[in-house]
Amino acid sequence: MLSRLRTLHRAEPPDVKAVSRTADHLGVGPFDVFVLAYQTWYGERPEERAVERPFVRYLYTSACPCYVRHFARLVEIQAERGRLDRTEYGLPPKPRETLSPAALDRWSLAVYLGAFAAIFLVMPMLGGA
Repeated sequence: MLSRLRTLHRAEPPDVKAVSRTADHLGVGPFDVFVLAYQTWYGERPEERAVERPFVRYLYTSACPCYVRHFARLVEIQAERGRLDRTEYGLPPKPRETLSPAALDRWSLAVYLGAFAAIFLVMPMLGGA
């Protein structure tokens, strides 16, 4: 069963991978990738119907229009070079990364252990207290 899942994962069509990576880079959904690609290609905000048809076709066939492929390559290149700017596509700036609660707990524990070591192990060696 696991080998079949791996085979299915490897068999993901290139257009699906490209749209997924682009959506991840920009922090949007796949439909939004189609909207942004249309805007970039044609220079205007699309009517919903203009994007809906190609998107539904993509969902059924895993193939996307040339303007989506072009946009995906553009975003991928910008991301690789560290020059991806979400605001260039009308998106808000990427929010700052914050520590997860688990990471914050680990960090707090490290600080407490460091303080404990300094107070009870190092200070007596230095002749303090």
